[in-house]
Amino acid sequence: MGVQKATGEYIAEMTEPAGWPDIDEELLAGRATEFVAKVTQLLGVLEGWQRQHSEIFQGGVWSGGAANVGNGAVQDRVDEMVSLHSHLEKAIAWYNLTAGVVSQTKEAINQNLEDAQEYFSTVRNTPGLDAEQKEAAIRAWVIGQNAINTAVVAGAMSQVTPFSSYLPPPPPLRTPNLVPSVPEARSPAM
Repeated sequence: MGVQKATGEYIAEMTEPAGWPDIDEELLAGRATEFVAKVTQLLGVLEGWQRQHSEIFQGGVWSGGAANVGNGAVQDRVDEMVSLHSHLEKAIAWYNLTAGVVSQTKEAINQNLEDAQEYFSTVRNTPGLDAEQKEAAIRAWVIGQNAINTAVVAGAMSQVTPFSSYLPPPPPLRTPNLVPSVPEARSPAM
């Protein structure tokens, strides 16, 4: 389990029903890690298909009408693997983003909960307030803190785009660019 909820007085009242993300960020990060392993496997298969495709169809090993049909079928499979690679990279980025947002949200709320515990102690030790006034001040704080924590969760949720409309950042350096690049133009050395 990832970041645990702080302990203390009135914790449930300050976090329920919507003031704490009830999702394990470590599970989200673990899913991203699983997808990285799948990408690694996929890239090995894809590179083999691309190499053999090039050797057979661009190398002149097989030609003619049947070769054209075979070339198209192999190219379709390569295109599907490239598409799967892009989708897996998107999933990796989304799960990592979501895990990070959940972790940061829990840490922010835990800080609020710890600050609340200090506030309760200060109120209880304040001379000049009777027990009823102290409890009223604490109760008001608890209600306000619940609203704040709920707003923190809602704000965090707005940072995570639904997967279907998520646009990931460019691929990380750990995966090769599967689209051939054009060499940069270089000026002659002087």
